[in-house]
Amino acid sequence: MTDRSRNDENPLIGRWRRVTKLPRPAPPEATTFGQDPGLFPELIEFSGTRYQASRAPGQMFTVWDVGNYRLEGDELGITLANDAFANYPIEFAGDEFTIVDATGHRTTYRRVR
Repeated sequence: MTDRSRNDENPLIGRWRRVTKLPRPAPPEATTFGQDPGLFPELIEFSGTRYQASRAPGQMFTVWDVGNYRLEGDELGITLANDAFANYPIEFAGDEFTIVDATGHRTTYRRVR
C-alpha cells in the first residue's frame, strides 16, 4: 500500500540509504538480472527523471548504477547497469520506501536527512 498522505509530487526525489541488510548475492543462474537483492546499492539519489547509486563498502557490483527511472502508481521502473529496464512494486511509509523483487524479497531504503 502506498502512503499518499505526502504532498510531494514525486516522493522519491532526494537521497536514500538501504536499511535492509544485504543478503549474499544469488548465483547468476538462480535469478534474473536486476532481481537479486544482494546487488542493490547502498545509497541512491533520485532527481527529476534520473538517479545515481553507490555501492556499499566491499560491494563489488550493483545492478542500479546511474540512469533513468519513473514512478507510476505503485511501481518503480528503473534502468539497470546493463541498460535494461526493470519494474518493481514499491511501497511508501513515512520516510521509507520498500521495493519487492521477483522472488518476493523486500528491500527498504530510508531518506537521508
